[in-house]
Order: sequence, then structure tokens, then C-alpha cells
Amino acid sequence: MPLLETEKSNVAAKCTVNDCVENNILARDLCNAHYKKWWRYGDASFIYARPTKKGKVTTNCKSCSELKTIEALDLCKSCYLKQWEAKRPSRRPQRLMREYGLTMEQYETMLSMQENACAICKEKSTKNLHVDHDHETGKVRGLLCYRCNSAIGYLADNPARARDLAEYLEKAYAII
Repeated sequence: MPLLETEKSNVAAKCTVNDCVENNILARDLCNAHYKKWWRYGDASFIYARPTKKGKVTTNCKSCSELKTIEALDLCKSCYLKQWEAKRPSRRPQRLMREYGLTMEQYETMLSMQENACAICKEKSTKNLHVDHDHETGKVRGLLCYRCNSAIGYLADNPARARDLAEYLEKAYAII
């Protein structure tokens, strides 16, 4: 039978989580500690498995049910990252527009014009290709894989250096 408002004030409020003896109720009939758990994890009785000094805690992952080291929310690292990526909206469109003035449609068009491959080495990539641009003018040159983009960066966007490098490699192979 529900208590009347006048009767509620006479009853000492207790946390509704089993085995909790805390009388100081914060909200939702939960003590401060359990309310924080409810707020952070969506479950007031959630137990965060922290690593011990001797080693990390291993238990069954909620998602894949394999015995693994648990990172957070009772999930192994790979399942946690998959869940996090699925919930997180992509920031790539905003970044492309901010840094290069490209829309996702323009990026996709460039990618299809390059046949989903790097503009230099022509290798197809399963990952997003890097937008290559002139650092002085900001003009976009093409889409490159990580290796080719890094090589251009190491050559400081200097075509003479790239020719010297190619010449060196050709001579080095001729010696051997």
C-alpha cells in the first residue's frame, strides 16, 4: 500500500539497490554512489571491474561471450570499440569541409574517378584515403594511401627531391 506524503517523512529512506545500507538518498531512490553508477552506466548496480596490481580482470564479455580482459561496461576492448564507433557520429564530413573545402559527395566523386585507389601507387585501400593538398595554396591534388601521403610529406612537397630520390633508387639497384 503506497504511503501518504505525511507518512513518507517519518520513514527513513534507504537505497533501493540490494545489500546497500546507505540512508542518504540523492535521487531515484538511490544513494549517491548508486545514482552516479546509474547516471554513467545506465545501471545502478553496475560493478566496474578494475585491474588489480597483479594483472587485469578477465571475465566473459557481454557481447561476444568470450573470456577476455574487460575494459568497460562488461565488454572486451574490441566489442567496446565496435559499440563506441557505432554510436558515435562520423566527424569526417565536417573535417573535410573545414580543412579542405570538400563535401563528402566531392570526396566520393574523386574516389570513384581514381577507381577507389591511391593516385600514386594505384593500390586499392579498404580504409579512407588521405586528401593530398598543396600546403601553400590549399588546393586539393588527389587522394593518397598512407604510405604515399607520408612520402610526399617527407619530401616536403618538393618535386626536385622526388626526382633525386627516384634517381638514387635506380642507381642503387644498378650497383647491386
